[in-house]
Amino acid sequence: MINLQTIKRIAQDIISDVEWVNDSHSQAEHVGIKDGLNRLIRHLEETNQYNDLKEVETDDLRQELELRGWYTQNLWHVDDVMQNYDCASEDAMRVLDFVLTSDHVTEEVFRDIDYQAEYSNIKRKDNE
Repeated sequence: MINLQTIKRIAQDIISDVEWVNDSHSQAEHVGIKDGLNRLIRHLEETNQYNDLKEVETDDLRQELELRGWYTQNLWHVDDVMQNYDCASEDAMRVLDFVLTSDHVTEEVFRDIDYQAEYSNIKRKDNE
């Protein structure tokens, strides 16, 4: 399923393409296209058709996060706990929260980021 943000980006690309507008007829056509796309987006927002995240596929959510700069190739799920432990999903989520927000994990991740950045010859910023 295509999400609303993708539709908005596509619409903006189409609206901003004015290279073909060269006379009053193409100008009127461009105005009509722009109006139609804006009406479509407004309708989708008003009907809330694309705002129910429960209907969005996990891969689509992951892709949207990646577009916003988040790393998503290593996500943990309550099933990762529940496959080995007899517990409710709420308990499994608490276990994940405790482990993944621990100082130890955070320190290890930043240590490995430093190592990989140095190995890749990425210059460190000066933190003054």
